[in-house]
Order: sequence, then C-alpha cells, then structure tokens
Amino acid sequence: MAPHARAAKAEFGVPVAVGLAQSAQETGYGHSAPGNNFYGIKCYRQVRSPVAFDCADRKTTEFVNGQKVDATESFRSYRSMADSVRDHGAFLRANSRYAPAFTRTEDPDGFARALQAAGYATDPTYADSLIRIMRAKNLYQYG
Repeated sequence: MAPHARAAKAEFGVPVAVGLAQSAQETGYGHSAPGNNFYGIKCYRQVRSPVAFDCADRKTTEFVNGQKVDATESFRSYRSMADSVRDHGAFLRANSRYAPAFTRTEDPDGFARALQAAGYATDPTYADSLIRIMRAKNLYQYG
C-alpha cells in the first residue's frame, strides 16, 4: 500500500500518512476491501471514475444525525489496489469541496481535519480517528 500512497502523493498531493490511515480505517487494516475498494468510495452514477470498472451494493454503517445506522450503499469496484489508491487521489483532487485540504499537504493532521470539515465522511469523529491511526502506526514516517 505504501508505494501506491507515495505515487498518489506525487500525482495528486494526498499526504501518504492520510491515504494509509484512510485505507486502514475503511478496510480494518486491510482485512476487508470488497471490490478492491480500499477507501470506501461510493459509486454515484453521475460522477464517473476513469479507473473504477463497476459499482456494487454493500452493507455499511453510516452516521445520521450523530447516530450509527445500517445502510446499503453503492461502492466503486477496482481491478487492483493501485487503481483504488489512484482513484482516491483523483477523487479528492477533482472535488472542489476538498480544495482547502490541499493547502495542508505537508500537514497530515490538518489535511485530515480539512477533509472532515468538507464533509468527506459521515462519522463525526473521522479526522480524530485518522489522526489516532497515523500516530499509533507512525504513518508519518512514510512522508
């Protein structure tokens, strides 16, 4: 995963530590990545990905009004981990709502907080969770 995250940093500017932490959070440290979707990127028919090849419905947990709820959502599917990582970088860079995060590319904690502030995840503690993962696993070492 780290080499792909480094490539995404070089191409799109996503801090390596953040990319690794997001993947760890979304997959349970790599234990579950259906459709090679290592970031839990949802599939919206109106927003096409040049990398994802399909969409698949999967059960997930979302937060609605601060409460966990079970849901079924459509998620992107990829041929490989590399495709998932690349699409994650492209997805973040292409969405103007995440532009403030890209002013913090050398500050992984700030980048994570900016993603949450822009509405990246429904979990109200998403940035704190990412920061805990980055610190616990010393992901900052990857650049």
